[in-house]
Parts: sequence; structure tokens; C-alpha cells
Amino acid sequence: MYHRKKRTHLTSATKLAEMGLCERKVHLRAIHGDMKKNANREAAMMRGRNVHAKAELGDYKEHKEDKRCFIATCIYGQEAVETRALRLFRDQYLKQSMAGRMFVGAYYVVSPTVVKVLEKSNVLKRLTEAGLNIIVRKISKVG
Repeated sequence: MYHRKKRTHLTSATKLAEMGLCERKVHLRAIHGDMKKNANREAAMMRGRNVHAKAELGDYKEHKEDKRCFIATCIYGQEAVETRALRLFRDQYLKQSMAGRMFVGAYYVVSPTVVKVLEKSNVLKRLTEAGLNIIVRKISKVG
């Protein structure tokens, strides 16, 4: 006689698909359980869906490549190897910590003014290039 075993430990295909689509949703559901729908929750879910849709289309600012690197662009040029190395260091190391993000934010506030000064002085531009060359050599060893 054939006895059917109860399959309580298996995960449905729908749940697996949800895990692949949005790990955060699965995590929150594990913590808070399935919550009843209300207007605030529906609005939050719609905002989340919009963010996911934009990210999938590459239209979300955190997923776009950040081309800003004002001082390096002034010294080396927009697509120079050195400029790309500094951007990569910013994205892979500095933006990964709160202190690094604060530094990058402060840099974006100050650097346009610094660039205006550098454009008026070849001496300062050469000194800045020498300093950046040292930094680029050090970060190239790290990465």
C-alpha cells in the first residue's frame, strides 16, 4: 500500500521565484510574517515595484555608472586610465562605508571650486597631478 508523505519542508516554485526577485521581501516576511494589506502598505509596495522596474531597465541612479570625478577629469581627462582607476576605487571601496560616503559627498561639494582654481594655475595643476599620481599608484596596487 502506497502512503503519501506530508511535504512540509519543501518550498514552492512561487516562493523560490520571489526569493530570486527580491531577497529583502523574503527576509521581511520571515521577520514580520504575512501582513494584511492596507493603503500605506499598498503605496509602499507600489513604490518598491517602481524602484525594481527602474533598476531592471537601468534607469535607477544607483545602478548607473557615476562618471563624476571632477579633479581627476580636470587633470587627466574624462576617460583617462587614471580617472577610471580613481572612479573604480571610489565605487568599490569608498562608497562601501559610511565614512567613505561622507568623504565622497564632501568631495562633490568642494571639488568644483577646486577645479576652478586649478584651471587658473598651471603650477597648482602640476602639484595636484603629482599628488594624484601617487594616489593612483597606491590604489592600483590595492585593486
